[in-house]
Amino acid sequence: MNKTFQIEIQALRAFAVISVLLFHLGIKFFEGGFLGVDIFFVISGYLITSIILQERNFDLYKFYLKRLRRLLPIILFTVLISIVVGLFILSPIHLNRLITSSLFSIFGTSNFFFFSEVGYFDHEKLFKPLLHTWSLAVEIQFYLIWPLIILLTKNLFKSK
Repeated sequence: MNKTFQIEIQALRAFAVISVLLFHLGIKFFEGGFLGVDIFFVISGYLITSIILQERNFDLYKFYLKRLRRLLPIILFTVLISIVVGLFILSPIHLNRLITSSLFSIFGTSNFFFFSEVGYFDHEKLFKPLLHTWSLAVEIQFYLIWPLIILLTKNLFKSK
């Protein structure tokens, strides 16, 4: 994939961000704001697939390392800030849940943790500062699995 600026991708990203923000602000027309998250997933799939298919000597290790270097610092920062603030404002039960969800967030599995709880829209969501990391966890899992599927498929159909 060429590294040129793609206005279409940036426009889709802007639409996705705006729709998610308006959803979280409770704007009536944007009850389906999660569509923005889906758009991000589609953009990621498109970009990753393009990178893998267009690079002659795709290096899976470098791909994973680049994603890890991009995502881990912000996840760690977010978890650290959440725990520090949580120490002052959360009850011991909610602080314990925050620490548990922090570990799941760091390891990219918070979607499983939060899925096992009551629900995304329950009142308790106010005491789950890392709830929104579920989409990042899905993205991380996608980064781990999708390149392997593409490479396997590419190797199976190399002659075509």
